[in-house]
Amino acid sequence: MKLKTLMIIDKIERIELLKSKIANLQDYCVKEDHEVDLEIVMMGNAVTYFKDFDKDNELLKLDADIALCNNALSMHGIKPIQYQNLRTVVAGVGEILVKKTEGWVDYLI
Repeated sequence: MKLKTLMIIDKIERIELLKSKIANLQDYCVKEDHEVDLEIVMMGNAVTYFKDFDKDNELLKLDADIALCNNALSMHGIKPIQYQNLRTVVAGVGEILVKKTEGWVDYLI
């Protein structure tokens, strides 16, 4: 089975929890023989995780797409970022609604 999973994070304080949940999901998929399409939507002050953009960032090494909310980036004085699996979207809430319409299941961190 292919799991279309959308992880949503809006607080920088929850980054370690996000990493833990991703590891748990990956472990589950291995044990249950599932595939996963994973997208992480970062909103609120969670986008500050990429304030000092580093190409060696561990989230960029994941097999996941990362969508940064442009509204949140602007609020924190961060320019839009487009790099490999990291992209800026117009609005995090819009990205979530589009993905949910496409059948993705969301998980709020």
